[in-house]
Amino acid sequence: MKPKLIINDHALDKYRLTWQFEDDIGGNLGDSDYFRERDLPKLTGEERTDAISYFTAGKTDAVEHDSIGFWWPTRRGAADALRAIKLAVKLDSGGPLPEWAIKALAAGFSAPKNWKP
Repeated sequence: MKPKLIINDHALDKYRLTWQFEDDIGGNLGDSDYFRERDLPKLTGEERTDAISYFTAGKTDAVEHDSIGFWWPTRRGAADALRAIKLAVKLDSGGPLPEWAIKALAAGFSAPKNWKP
C-alpha cells in the first residue's frame, strides 16, 4: 500500500494531516521543512508528491505550523487542505500551483476535464 494522507484528530484542539502506511502511522505533513520550491522541477516520484503536498498545505486557509508540522483548528480546514492536496498532486504540471488555485481547490472548486494550471 502506498502511503496516504489522513486527517489525524488525536489532539482535541488541532487537526493534522498524517501519513498512513499499510500497518503504521508515519509523520505529520510539515514535520520537516527541507523542501524548497525552486527544487521542485528536479524532483520525481514520491519525493515530488511529498513536496507538492507540503507546498499546497502551507498555502491553505487557517493553516498553522509548529514543531510537529502543519495543523488546522477545525476538521473542516484539514479536510479542505487534504482535498486541495489530492487535486494538486493529480493536476501536477511541473511546478507548484499558484496560491489562487490552491484556495479554489480547498474551497471545493472542481477543475474542468483536461484543465491544467
